[in-house]
Amino acid sequence: MNRQKELAVKVMELVNEFTHWNFQMMQEGSIYLVGTTLCSQKGQEMNVCYKIEDEKVQLNVFVSDVEYDDDFVHKKVKELAQKFAVGVAGVNGWMLTLENVMPLQFFESNMHVIVMERMTDMLEAMTEIVNYDGEEKEMVECYTVGDVYQEAVNHQEGILFDIDDCGINLHVYMRKPTTHEIEQFASGNPFEMKLAQLRNVIFPMFKFGDMSWMDAPYNVHLSRNLNRLEMPADGQGLAMTVHLYDTQTGRLLHNRLLSLSTEISRKLVKMAMEQKEKPFDRQDYLGNVRSIYAAYPTKKLLGMALCSYRVR
Repeated sequence: MNRQKELAVKVMELVNEFTHWNFQMMQEGSIYLVGTTLCSQKGQEMNVCYKIEDEKVQLNVFVSDVEYDDDFVHKKVKELAQKFAVGVAGVNGWMLTLENVMPLQFFESNMHVIVMERMTDMLEAMTEIVNYDGEEKEMVECYTVGDVYQEAVNHQEGILFDIDDCGINLHVYMRKPTTHEIEQFASGNPFEMKLAQLRNVIFPMFKFGDMSWMDAPYNVHLSRNLNRLEMPADGQGLAMTVHLYDTQTGRLLHNRLLSLSTEISRKLVKMAMEQKEKPFDRQDYLGNVRSIYAAYPTKKLLGMALCSYRVR
């Protein structure tokens, strides 16, 4: 097995373990391609491809038949360029490509970081470009590591779970987390998620690295920015962004993007769809949450999980 093919096999195994997006490998002469096709919230097909050649690897994220705002594209490319070299090519109304070219040896040495961080950064940028609507630009909230968020200052420790049209946002609030605790949220560390449901309350439960389990009650009627909820297709899953805050300062310490499995994504969507069909009263919901917590500590809720997902 030559070097390029061996590397392509490793990339395919790693990226499928990380994303469950069914990446496939193919050969074109001496070039090996590892890629997949995803679908945006608007139904736009989005392609991700690693092009492995003799001396270089090119990571491409591209869409076809897309209308885009040139100024917004350049803004997103400038943001990416602060982290790594990125190029853009496209013809409005036909195709747009974000591309990152790197030496083969560099890619081999940094494969995990590129797959878990660089690829997700490019996907997030392309998703924002595809979904961008100039009239809604002020509604898009961007969470930047290092920035201070006043709503996080002196916030009660715990987690908040929410779903919007782009996926799941998990806000984790900790007071003066240690360096070790912060590291547990980093890409590459183990992650587990379980789902339970009692009295029309969904309980997503999470474990990051060696930390204790965390849980957050949820009802879809509380998601103000969720306008579209669809069952994921085969091989697809919900994207979840984790935001870790220090409640003493309100500073955002870390962001992590995770791709959930098809199974747990479908279970969560099914639960949320069922909730949408039922009437909602906030006081009844809060009463149910209080009574459930009084009767079921996290350990018991874990034992009642209906579905689970793990990243090792």
